[in-house]
Amino acid sequence: MVQRYNKISKTPKETQKKQQWAKSYSLYTTIKFLQNCHSSKLYKSYFNSLRCANVKLLTMDEKTEQMKITTTYCKNRWCYVCNRIRTAININHYLPQINEFANPFFVTLTLPTCPAEELKDRIEHILKAWRNIYKRSFNGKYIKEVAEKNITLNGVRSIECTLRPNNLYHIHMHLIVDGWHNAEWVVKQWLSLHPEANKLAQDVRKIYVKDEAEPLNIGGLMEVFKYAVKMSVNAKKNEDYERMDLVFQAFKGKRLFSAFGNIKALRLDEKDEDELMNIMAQEAGEELEARFGNETRSFVWQPDVYDWVDKRTGEMLIGEPLPNKIHSIVSSVEDQVTDGKLPKTAEEAKEKFKK
Repeated sequence: MVQRYNKISKTPKETQKKQQWAKSYSLYTTIKFLQNCHSSKLYKSYFNSLRCANVKLLTMDEKTEQMKITTTYCKNRWCYVCNRIRTAININHYLPQINEFANPFFVTLTLPTCPAEELKDRIEHILKAWRNIYKRSFNGKYIKEVAEKNITLNGVRSIECTLRPNNLYHIHMHLIVDGWHNAEWVVKQWLSLHPEANKLAQDVRKIYVKDEAEPLNIGGLMEVFKYAVKMSVNAKKNEDYERMDLVFQAFKGKRLFSAFGNIKALRLDEKDEDELMNIMAQEAGEELEARFGNETRSFVWQPDVYDWVDKRTGEMLIGEPLPNKIHSIVSSVEDQVTDGKLPKTAEEAKEKFKK
């Protein structure tokens, strides 16, 4: 049974509008992957992202007796539509628990950059190193150094990769932990396992709130948490898609984000995940009914207008242009979708999307 988490506050239409922006940008990045990565093992997955959230179905919810919008998602790591929703799900689940921390710290653990051929081994090594550190938190030395101060090692961690010059890759780990002693202890253990690591490159920062009069969940912790669970590849140049493809291949099957200690993990089966993603992307039922009535309607993504369109009436779901900043980016692939059609198979995509 899916728990219905409280959404981060947005106006109803704003939620769908933000998804329009994410869908447009995701279309751009997906076409870039399809253009540049024809031989990739992930090519079919990139093609699936092309059709993510393509059809939005407007129906009456029998339980609430209100109109709702549902769609299907690709759930791929490079998809901006799915990443926005997944981040919101994680924030809604984990932030209330992180709020209980008396003294939260943001920790970054790094190693020297590595070449492409070492990516997979480096990721596995970092995950193994973290398991080793967490295991150490149960031994007597940790209890004597840290736990006796009534603090245990609780928090969340994520792995990211930044593309660096000369075809090098910087894989690193972010953590949010409770207490300065824990933050310093984790860095100390990391350096003991990795004498080659630059001590000055490890980072420990206190998480401050924006307004001391407000609770943590409204303050700076929200922004730090978004940073901890954001998209797992950072590219300096938007054209580095072949390099990003290598990273996503190395990340495949790896758990990049997880909770530890007394933090309750979020575990969903596929059906629950689909339901929760639609809940998080939902628009208020009353406004939907006011805009479109209470009849079942289908809106299909029209790439040449960057909107979902009711093929029967021609009405657009959003009905507003993209912000100039987003349009200036995505317009570079407009010539690929001027016919308003997307390929139906991966083979068609290879033919349509050439360098």
